[in-house]
Amino acid sequence: MMDKSVIFLGYVLPVCSVVFLLGGHYILFLLLVLPFALWYYPSVFPGVVGRFARREYRAALGSAQVVLYTFLRGKENLSAATIFERRLKKHGDKVIFRYGDARWTAQQVDDYANRVANHFLNAEKLEKGDCVALVATSCPQYIAMWLGLNKIGVIAALININVKDEALKHAITTAKAKVVIVGLDLLVNYLPIQSALPTVQRTLLFCEDRDLTNTKTDLSCLDELLKEQPPTKPEVRRAVGYYDTVYYIYTSGTTGLPKPCLISTHRLYTYAISHHYIIRIRGDDVLYCTLPLYHSAGGLIAIGQALFFGTTVVLRKSFSASRFWEDIRQYQCTVFHYVGELCRYLLAQPPSPMDKGHSLRLIYGVGLRPQIWTEFVERFGIRMVAECYGSTEGNVGMVNFDGKPGAIGFSSKWVEYVKQQYVIRVDRETNEPIRNDRGLCILCKANEPGELIGRISNNKFSQFDGYLQKDATQKKKLQNVFEIGDVFFRTGDILVKDEEDYVFFVDRTGDTFRWKGENVSTTEVEGTISRLTHDVDVAAFGVDVPGCEGKAGMACIACLDSDVDMKKLSDDIKQGLAAFARPLFLRFLGAQLEVTGTFKIMKVRLREAAYDLDKVGQDHLYYWEATTSSYQPLTNDIFHRIQTGAIRF
Repeated sequence: MMDKSVIFLGYVLPVCSVVFLLGGHYILFLLLVLPFALWYYPSVFPGVVGRFARREYRAALGSAQVVLYTFLRGKENLSAATIFERRLKKHGDKVIFRYGDARWTAQQVDDYANRVANHFLNAEKLEKGDCVALVATSCPQYIAMWLGLNKIGVIAALININVKDEALKHAITTAKAKVVIVGLDLLVNYLPIQSALPTVQRTLLFCEDRDLTNTKTDLSCLDELLKEQPPTKPEVRRAVGYYDTVYYIYTSGTTGLPKPCLISTHRLYTYAISHHYIIRIRGDDVLYCTLPLYHSAGGLIAIGQALFFGTTVVLRKSFSASRFWEDIRQYQCTVFHYVGELCRYLLAQPPSPMDKGHSLRLIYGVGLRPQIWTEFVERFGIRMVAECYGSTEGNVGMVNFDGKPGAIGFSSKWVEYVKQQYVIRVDRETNEPIRNDRGLCILCKANEPGELIGRISNNKFSQFDGYLQKDATQKKKLQNVFEIGDVFFRTGDILVKDEEDYVFFVDRTGDTFRWKGENVSTTEVEGTISRLTHDVDVAAFGVDVPGCEGKAGMACIACLDSDVDMKKLSDDIKQGLAAFARPLFLRFLGAQLEVTGTFKIMKVRLREAAYDLDKVGQDHLYYWEATTSSYQPLTNDIFHRIQTGAIRF
């Protein structure tokens, strides 16, 4: 790597000096030189002042690089597949994916993608804008599939492999998928709803080259079909541009069932390049990713590093705390993409002399709780933590790259002005903005919680692509915020900013919460349980559980438990909801749920009481008991054991 002095004295100063001599602008000269001076002389400012100065200029420099390169790609109107293909000329032999013992070079990924493109172009006769639903676990072929579809303008719908029944049917139907690719392991979830998918013309089985001798199915094997196709670029290259949709990623948003978000090359590339330049993930890094590829964390950010910058990404179908450090050492990983729950699992492992015997230089992700941040860093000798904030569909984001424990980023005045993202006051009961006497929103002060919003404009960096369903997109917009006629995106997240401009996550508003790394739609939970209890009213929300990341699900049911067959209800909920969406606690109320004047369920008091036996009066509480896979009565002893961590979820 080139020495700092060579870069600074040999390149930066001469270039900046030429700019100064030609233009004579002192301010421009300082703006160009100062960021590099702070990098070259890290102690140019002492103490806290120096830390803040370096923070601001690192953010400014990284943001400038992101804007420049995304602008250039947009100017050229390149698709994700085309940007990837450009790298092949110089880096085709670079290994970009490790999966078990397999090594996939960039050229091998492209060859597979070409076979996919040729098959769906010639055999399936799909047109630009058609959709293929992808229901499969993480592997290199998964990425090559949507990459190949992008070459012919076909959109992939990346389906959450944990959803089933109505939620799975809803996900495929809303995407209007014409073809479904389903993994062999997930066939059991797909077959019950196959006949209820009106737009699906064909289902293909992805076997990962496994033996199908003992598998009873009449579905065609995609693996065999692809062998019939050439690994060359498709003869017909449709006009697929930078702002065309590459795939749908599903989010629960703040209301309703999971909704498909539109992910264009612009959004995919911006996510990837932001982490490359601001967090500084390098092309020579080895990135360990066990996160599912149907979510933005794994599917956009981690995979983008491999496709666009040549970073080697180690893929794993699922996370294993017991094998984690063994994998890190085996693959010589330098970067780890986490969600906070994974860090807690690692801390729960018995201490080992090898805890610091690894090559990790950076971990980044979301949800690392301040309570375990310092302990995690010190125990495992982590040199850098980058805690991030963003949403799949939104136009706001930030990152804490200087290690402030618990912060999700920072938002000083210039950041707010440039990014046009602000924290405004909201009524925590109704989740509606609090407005002044002119009908406009009010900015929060330091240490005052409020909802984060981002201005929607024609600027490509602040546009809100939204969801496939336009009505769902409109629900996320907030109008007349700081002036009549302006429009902002509502994140639904309550944040707070301190006196040093660091931002901290407080809570989620609306009808979602996060558990086990997944966004849970309370609307889905309420609808499912209501249907299973003869359409009684149900209120679902998230509650805190000591020692757990995110919030566990709780459902309040407006009937008596004596009116319900608890064994059958347990079995039905287990069948009808994904494991992450299944409520850990049930409360049976002897009265109707309290509602607002517009018939919205009022959940504040229910949330405050949660599953505390002293606060629920005569209502009966149940908890999910894992060993019996059923709901069992919550007693004072059980409650105490949950609070002390003796019972873990």
